[in-house]
Amino acid sequence: MPLNLTVKSRAMHRLRVAYVCNDISGLLHFREPVILAMRSLGVECWAIVPMRDGVFGSLRESLDRYRKAGVHICVWGINRSGVNPFREIASFLKLVKLYRKIKPNIVHHVTPKPVLYGGIAARFVPSVRAVNAISGLGYSFGKDSSGARTFVRFISSLMYKVALGSWRSYAIFQNPIDRDTLASQGSLLLERSELVHGSGVDPSFWKGEEGYSLGPIVIIACRMLKDKGVFEAIEAAKILKKRGVEIDLRFAGMPDAGNPNSITADQLNAWQKQGLITWLGAVRDMRSCFRSARIACLPSDYPEGVPRALIEAASCGLPLVSTSTPGCRDICVDGITGIQVPPRDPLELANALEKLLSNPSLCRTLGWNARQLVLQRFSINSVVAGHLRLYGRALRARPD
Repeated sequence: MPLNLTVKSRAMHRLRVAYVCNDISGLLHFREPVILAMRSLGVECWAIVPMRDGVFGSLRESLDRYRKAGVHICVWGINRSGVNPFREIASFLKLVKLYRKIKPNIVHHVTPKPVLYGGIAARFVPSVRAVNAISGLGYSFGKDSSGARTFVRFISSLMYKVALGSWRSYAIFQNPIDRDTLASQGSLLLERSELVHGSGVDPSFWKGEEGYSLGPIVIIACRMLKDKGVFEAIEAAKILKKRGVEIDLRFAGMPDAGNPNSITADQLNAWQKQGLITWLGAVRDMRSCFRSARIACLPSDYPEGVPRALIEAASCGLPLVSTSTPGCRDICVDGITGIQVPPRDPLELANALEKLLSNPSLCRTLGWNARQLVLQRFSINSVVAGHLRLYGRALRARPD
């Protein structure tokens, strides 16, 4: 894999990088290209994750690949949605202790809580440079203005200022809106950030088969959350069925018990019994899932990074239907790779799906464009190279 390195190879062999995440599946699946690329360069890599009991299926396979590549696995006790102050402080202090023990040159934080806790923890270890992957601002920065979410947003903003404020702290963003949002709050300096589109896919693997599905399958691949537009998709399906439009709406993904906006399994099963959806649950072979579909949809209504599921679907040559929210619109370009709809608008979502379901030629055109965009912007090579550029800048940084 050809990469544009900004760090001399001899220095890379002396480099130690610790990747920190609050979800083992997220780190194993989404950061694998970067971590294994670093190992191929001779970098000593650590994965600091909350280890589940009985890791299974594709997670076990990924974990085995990491271990065979020489990645050290270290357990960190953290609850993604935990709010108990004593446990949260204990998790933070454990992270400081791990950094002092492992002595990494770079700590690469993935997902919001490790970015916030890890970014602050790194300030207590002078030898450490922090790289913070902000792949979407998530729940706390959504449009809902409820008291609870406003309070969480206020606290998160303060913590981002502390976590990203050090000269030893750098940030990776997947879309410019998230970067500009934090910059406008004074949480970071733009020169200490890098824009890297998505987490990278291998277009030679994520590709469609010859021919194109003419069936009515619409696939939504995501965690089963309200914020992902699940309810809007259900309402859109009801509208289309009333119009007599044939649609086979399939949900691929599981509820997220750690998220307050999770859809329950009982609700998903109820929709399936009503004939509104086919719930596939956790799918190990998403490539086959996309290859059988006609449209990939994600009506998310909160700031994403760049949704990996949409990138994978686009690489397989599927047209996209998504919202105009940050992240989604970076891969679903209206009229080019798909159709954008306003968030929380089931009627417009239904209209967009009907337009594509009734127009195979348009589907082919948008799908071809979608794959070309992936090849240009979202491939593994460009993503890994972007990470390494920022690592080099972080290592060369000096106090302002």
